[in-house]
Amino acid sequence: ICLAMMAMRARTAAMMRRRLSTEPEPILDELIARGCVHTSTSVDGLREFLDRPRTFYTGFDPTADSLHIGNLSILMTMRRLQQRGHKPIVLIGGATALIGDPSGRNTERPLLSPEHVLANADAVSNVVKKFLNFEGDSFCRAELVNNMDWYQGMDLISFLRSTGKHFKISSMIAKESVRSRLDAGSGLTFTEFSYQALQGYDFLQLAQSRECFLQLGGADQWGNITAGINLIRQRMGSPSFGLTMPLITNQAGVKLGKSTGGGSVWLCPSKTSPYDLYQYLYTAHDADVYNLLKTISPLSLDEISQLPPREAQRRLAESVTLMAHGEDGLRNAQETSQQLFSSQNPKQLAAEEWDKPLSGVPELRIDIANLDRGESLLGLLCQSGLSQSRSEAKRLIGGGGVKVNGVRVNDPTRNLSRDDLIGNTCLVQVGKHKHAVIRCNSAAMAAILPPS
Repeated sequence: ICLAMMAMRARTAAMMRRRLSTEPEPILDELIARGCVHTSTSVDGLREFLDRPRTFYTGFDPTADSLHIGNLSILMTMRRLQQRGHKPIVLIGGATALIGDPSGRNTERPLLSPEHVLANADAVSNVVKKFLNFEGDSFCRAELVNNMDWYQGMDLISFLRSTGKHFKISSMIAKESVRSRLDAGSGLTFTEFSYQALQGYDFLQLAQSRECFLQLGGADQWGNITAGINLIRQRMGSPSFGLTMPLITNQAGVKLGKSTGGGSVWLCPSKTSPYDLYQYLYTAHDADVYNLLKTISPLSLDEISQLPPREAQRRLAESVTLMAHGEDGLRNAQETSQQLFSSQNPKQLAAEEWDKPLSGVPELRIDIANLDRGESLLGLLCQSGLSQSRSEAKRLIGGGGVKVNGVRVNDPTRNLSRDDLIGNTCLVQVGKHKHAVIRCNSAAMAAILPPS
């Protein structure tokens, strides 16, 4: 007890000295203050470990062709550690993606082809490069590795003899990723069951080859991380460390990155436009915005504490969109937002303004003759992607959730006509933030154009 009190007094004294000087607080304490720590090995041990430049890693299995906004908590933690002089290794799971991590899942992942995984790996690598510094020759320059490099030439017998013997079945079954599936009665294949041994070996491989003794991950990765920590201790006799970030949810309990339509908000512009990302963050609830600023934005804690709510939403949207899509992406998102939301009545804007493409907003081109015959609004809502079905479109109109050129529509039998055009354009809106541009041309066709 006396030793614990002495240690506490020493830490308190150190904190007071830092407040009186320009010395930054330990990076681990900053991460805790930001709400970026869910579980870790010994806090005191990890704080001491990070007292000097270290190498750490995070793994991303390329099961999709992009990362999503929910991954930003990990990416920004890596970025903050790098800015403090630590070296990040991004491990692309080219091999483990072929197996499938059972963590956080109720069913087995569908097996992907090697070609699919390879293409995804390139796409995920491009996303990561936007958030970490891979340039220069300093110690903290980020590095990309692929675990296929060490698994490709390895035979099963060698792996079982060198690594499998260190994994006890009782410990493997006790992991949350395994136990939850068994308790639910959905079962677990041997392929999935072996995943923790592979991730544990990844950690060992990086510890041996790059002196990497710290692994970061999401909250659901704790079992896999501790598997690697135990393997390193048995094979190398060395201590290693783990740190997980919490799952970020909004005030309604919905995971960060899920759009109102149920899809994910991605960090790749071909999957989620800069405009959609910007609007997703700009419309963050007041109860969520400050936590999001702490976890996924580059702003300092002092700067965040001084922001009023509306300004906080704007800075969140700007800072994250800038990192993900650069200056051009941010500018396009802001210009589109300005045009869509600067006026309650789109007809107040000149027709020439609406003739310009709106970056990130889907367009539907129709033949002008269709308007002369009367184009069904229900059909246009479905064709433009604003509604999944005509029955849903009817419900949206009945609930007052649809506007044409800023005017609410209450009649589900409403047709669009030439009178609805601003120049050659009509703006259809669902809810507060979903829009589609209807443009007329003389071609005898109707085709969806992707967001520009």
